[in-house]
Amino acid sequence: MNAPFDHAAKLGIVPVIAIERASDAIALADALLEGGLPLAEITFRTVAAAEVIAIMAEKRPELLVGAGTILTPEALAAAAPFAHLGTRFVPTGGVSIDNMHEWLKLGAVAAVGGTWIATKADIGEGRWTDITAKARAAVARARDVREANR
Repeated sequence: MNAPFDHAAKLGIVPVIAIERASDAIALADALLEGGLPLAEITFRTVAAAEVIAIMAEKRPELLVGAGTILTPEALAAAAPFAHLGTRFVPTGGVSIDNMHEWLKLGAVAAVGGTWIATKADIGEGRWTDITAKARAAVARARDVREANR
């Protein structure tokens, strides 16, 4: 397994972000880092995605940036033929702070992704403190779920 995936698996949470303006990239990165989430999935649902990733990679190299989606537990089960290889997944679609425990208790799930951590509205309105608070809450929830399922 590679280091970025190991890092996501250790934290148990990946913020999934659709960001409209590249000019918000640094403030967003700083809010996530301050909130204890040194990684992010930037979705290509906006035209700014590639530029945001480039800015974050250059200006905040301590932030791991990636992309990817698994939408349902059924989709994860359809990856079942690879279980013998130790393949692990990071589901993102439909995951929330309220249901992330359902995913994290599955052995094939290394971490979950969450769009609620840094919403378009939060970013658009510069609610960096809110993003920081949601990042902290997500990290704590993932840690609690992992500890309960040991």
